[in-house]
Amino acid sequence: MRVSARTVATIGAIGLGLSNLGRIPSGALGGRSAPLVVADVVVVLVWLVLAMAMASRRMRIVVDDVMAAAGAFVAAAAVSTALAFFRYSVGVPEGAGIVAFLIRWVAYFGWYPFVVWCLTDDESRAAWRDIEIALLVFAAFGLIQSAFLPGFAQIIHDSGDLPTWDIQGRRLVSTVLDPNFAGILIVIALLFRLSRVAEGLHENIAAMVILTAGILLTVSRSALLALVVGVLVLVIARGIRQRLFRVLVGGAVLVLPFLSLLTSFASGFNKLRYDNSAAQRLVPWTRAVRLIAEYPGFGVGFNAIKQAQESHGWRSVGGADVSLDGGLLFVAAMTGLVGVSLYVLMLTRVVLGARRAWRDSDVPAEDRAHATATAAATIAVVVHSLFVNSLLLPFVMQVLWVMWGRLAHIRASRRARLGLAVAVPLALALAGCDPCAGTVSCSTSSPHATVTGAIVDHITGKGVAGARIDAHLTGSGGFSATASAGTGSDGGWEITVNTLNLNPVQATITVTSPGAQSYTADAASVTPTSRTGEATALGMWNDVPAIRYLVTLLHNGVPLVGADVHFTGTNLAGITALQTDASTNGAGIFELDAAGQTLSQISGVLTVTHPSLTHPSVLQGFTIPLDYHFGIPAPRATFPVGPRL
Repeated sequence: MRVSARTVATIGAIGLGLSNLGRIPSGALGGRSAPLVVADVVVVLVWLVLAMAMASRRMRIVVDDVMAAAGAFVAAAAVSTALAFFRYSVGVPEGAGIVAFLIRWVAYFGWYPFVVWCLTDDESRAAWRDIEIALLVFAAFGLIQSAFLPGFAQIIHDSGDLPTWDIQGRRLVSTVLDPNFAGILIVIALLFRLSRVAEGLHENIAAMVILTAGILLTVSRSALLALVVGVLVLVIARGIRQRLFRVLVGGAVLVLPFLSLLTSFASGFNKLRYDNSAAQRLVPWTRAVRLIAEYPGFGVGFNAIKQAQESHGWRSVGGADVSLDGGLLFVAAMTGLVGVSLYVLMLTRVVLGARRAWRDSDVPAEDRAHATATAAATIAVVVHSLFVNSLLLPFVMQVLWVMWGRLAHIRASRRARLGLAVAVPLALALAGCDPCAGTVSCSTSSPHATVTGAIVDHITGKGVAGARIDAHLTGSGGFSATASAGTGSDGGWEITVNTLNLNPVQATITVTSPGAQSYTADAASVTPTSRTGEATALGMWNDVPAIRYLVTLLHNGVPLVGADVHFTGTNLAGITALQTDASTNGAGIFELDAAGQTLSQISGVLTVTHPSLTHPSVLQGFTIPLDYHFGIPAPRATFPVGPRL
């Protein structure tokens, strides 16, 4: 049985919900207890799917700016770890414990390329929805645990082969078994719902009440601070929206009757004054600063904090022998200024990418909300990690990587949409008359036809330089003319020919990209002009005929989810790439990608397999048309194929 990428994403959300409740004892590395969790097992499955997809060449491997920064950080962390082996004379068993933490960071990073490369836009949206559902269930269970299962961590893990947990009484710890970590996970979930409220979208009030109560019952000052910072980011980014203001005020009003009870509950844990827990935060910060000063380049090693503290004769504070609270300070202590600079670069690219998305009014409201919440949640985690080492907690990392991966899909869709008009700004800048409303004086010349466009890579959408464009224009009165041009570094091109009059002409365009066979597009209608600077923009064209063919399967009028499809082509002459296998997502949609040498149709047989079908459905005469337009796939037609599908 083949497991689809969408199914893996759902299993990952389940593993996140189980958190430390799914701990699997696995011995010790370097004297450290190193239990695995269900989420770790899912990460292995993620990498298996990535490996299989890369081996079958069924996905587009595009390294974006966030991925590049993450890769550079891993390289810096590897260098710092290698230096630690020599600096502290680390043996093999102890060294394995150090390397294991770096391997785990890289392993959880796999969620990002998995979401970006293996999931479609709709699937990435559904994957994030799964995460939100898991966090809501996480918070709801936490309320039950707080009310009826005090000392929950000790109930679950009281054996000597697993790390011990602080006694928290009735504080909400949920399945992560720690109130501070539980707090930041619930904060992230609440920020996303508040962001959608700010965009005017409907949100479930009961869900927000559960999340708010969950945060309060953690009695985590760092989580409350993170929530305040996150809400401030939402307000700064989107302004004080009326619906958001009403929800925030309504939440405050609901909390007021329970304020004395909550105050009494918090005072029982010494959370209303400066206590030992707060004082202990200062020690890791000062130690981290000293380690950075001693090893500013690549730090003490990822993760050689235990060895660094022992070399100074420092005793661990609060059980933190292998880590230091401090967030980015901790990262800087481990990997030096080089590593923390790359980590900050990665975070900055996420936030700036989110900013560009939420400021674009053409981006769907749900996606704008995701972008705003991503920035708010990312900054909130950074602030929270100053007090508790949440920035590198695997469960938080999983949420961040899936969150950022969904943002990457939003950014890619936005870039594709904006790229459709790549040649238009030049045409508008040159057009000094009607549409510029007289800002530049008009000039006239003899009748002429100007055509502009751009040639882009059919996979990445990047401009193709050095492509040759041959245009043949025909019109009334026996008019005929030919002209040629080459594409620049951005893939843009422009051709101008003189015409007999201002009557429309037909332009047949032939494209010859470097190393590819020529193809000729259908004739386009061009209106000549006597004004300088006016042009007909043809938009973005592929370097070779290609298609991203999206199909929705319906069974008895309902989307067929999780179906396996296989396409067998019967006329593959001139076809250079063809995806033959796919699976339908949560909307019943699957995608087949193809490329060829000429504008033609690929015919073949589509076989659909699904448990609800008594036997595979075979659709004869299934066609995939190659096209020259590069753009966002959109529904064009519905084809009935029989009574069953």
